[in-house]
Amino acid sequence: MVVTPTPASAAAPGASPAAASPDVTEVPPTGLEETPFGTPAPPVVIDGSLAALLPEAVDGLPVERSTETESAALTSPTLGADADGFAAVQVATADLADLAIASIVHLKGSTDPDAFYRGWRPGFDEAVCAPAGGVSSTEVRTIADRAVDTTLCVEGARVYHVRLDDGRILMSVLDVGTRGFGEGLIEGLEG
Repeated sequence: MVVTPTPASAAAPGASPAAASPDVTEVPPTGLEETPFGTPAPPVVIDGSLAALLPEAVDGLPVERSTETESAALTSPTLGADADGFAAVQVATADLADLAIASIVHLKGSTDPDAFYRGWRPGFDEAVCAPAGGVSSTEVRTIADRAVDTTLCVEGARVYHVRLDDGRILMSVLDVGTRGFGEGLIEGLEG
């Protein structure tokens, strides 16, 4: 499953400090996407160093980059206006009965983290819960001493949102199944 919500942006485009990193992919906009100001959206930057915030394994299974989710993020018409880094990881059983996919976003200094989150969370929740019957409920839980905004989908999938670095780093996780891979990612999160 690929999820790339695109919250509305009012942030001015800026240069990416991650562009010099060898673990970064920058894809220029097509020119078809536009920010709310009518100018082309800046490039979305895939920054693999964000994946290093997560554990190498959860419940004995490897945490791996989700290139499918990262590729989908490259097509977002607005994410590059607010974020200077994006990475995605996943952990899953072979039969995909248990699966967690985490999207990690690093916001630009010019982006208001609270305003971004107010647009990001409902968009993310709606996108991932749509195939699971829609959003059922939301709550705040504590996982590994972190306040975690949690959304339950009608058919049982869970969505977790964690904010780090005064909200400049945001991790949103889709968790399906009974093994709790999403909670495992949060428990092993650095920062």
